[in-house]
Amino acid sequence: MIIPIYNAEKTLAEAVHSVLAQTFADFEILLVDDASTDGSREAALAMAREDSRVQVVLLQKNAGAGRARNAGIRSARGEYLMFLDADDAFLPELMQRVVDSLEEHPAQAVCWGLVEEYREENGRIAARKEVLCENRVLDGREELRPLVMELERKGLYGYLWNKAYRADYCREINVWIPSQSFNEDEMFNIAFFMDADSLNLLAFAGTRYRKFCRSEGRKSKVQTLTHRYLPDYYPIAMGRVQALLAQQEAWGRDTPKIREELAEIYLRYLTSALERNCDRRQRMNLWKRRRFVKMVWKSKLWRELIPYAHPAHPVYRMILTGSRYHMIWPSLTVGRAVHVVKKYRPDDFLREAAVPDTGKAGQKR
Repeated sequence: MIIPIYNAEKTLAEAVHSVLAQTFADFEILLVDDASTDGSREAALAMAREDSRVQVVLLQKNAGAGRARNAGIRSARGEYLMFLDADDAFLPELMQRVVDSLEEHPAQAVCWGLVEEYREENGRIAARKEVLCENRVLDGREELRPLVMELERKGLYGYLWNKAYRADYCREINVWIPSQSFNEDEMFNIAFFMDADSLNLLAFAGTRYRKFCRSEGRKSKVQTLTHRYLPDYYPIAMGRVQALLAQQEAWGRDTPKIREELAEIYLRYLTSALERNCDRRQRMNLWKRRRFVKMVWKSKLWRELIPYAHPAHPVYRMILTGSRYHMIWPSLTVGRAVHVVKKYRPDDFLREAAVPDTGKAGQKR
């Protein structure tokens, strides 16, 4: 169990205790401290003194979550690798379900569902959303590969912390987590599953994925990727879409339907990039934002995917209409409008499918 840590003093104990409380007990926890500046390192060392299953890996320089996880992979001694972020948690029976699945059907990986929790600063759960897959055993590439886009559609493909990976297979194919500001999970999974031929799916929401809001009077700001400043957002986002397309091409599954789905992902990322270009820290004036739109229209990925796009969302349709008639202002208008909404109504960026908390999500099914 690899848990990267960077200034996670407030949430670390709950994450670690959710692992220590597992009904299956034969595991090792690797807490990889990425040169924290708060009390995280001391807290991790204290947990290691209390339980011999907890080990601490200390990094002397801050290297980012990807490199911290790779340090954990190099130190791991278990047969399977699992990952958890320091502000998330597992349900207590998760590991036992994974082990039972592997004992019945050995596989290179196991994947399960999750519960997204949107928490306010005081800890109250404002909304939650359960995402599940079906109980299935995928034995052979002809069974596994068609399910990848279904998992992507549900939002279960890219994450690290809803899967268990066979360690010797990771070493055999020499797969590592890339060092980038986001989407490193997805790139790892694309590489891992490129030639994989077995996967067990569990219809169980075993991971609690937490997104935190900060209350400010009547407003709250969601502290997620949506609100982080990322100067390299666009190239990394497009790298993910390109990698997904290349995987489908390599598998001979590059159909018009697949391209339509990837075009939808592309447009979602592009909309976010247009909004981020309005951030003052991006230092893009109107001329530079116009040049960005023209660059997008000339890109290879745009030419490959957009002819297959049939979006229902009016924002995406507006972007496509502008490109069809070579008008830049619709894309610029979309970027500015989304930027204003994100600034003054940040709660609108909660997942559309999230629902008010009823206390029932995440229960066993």
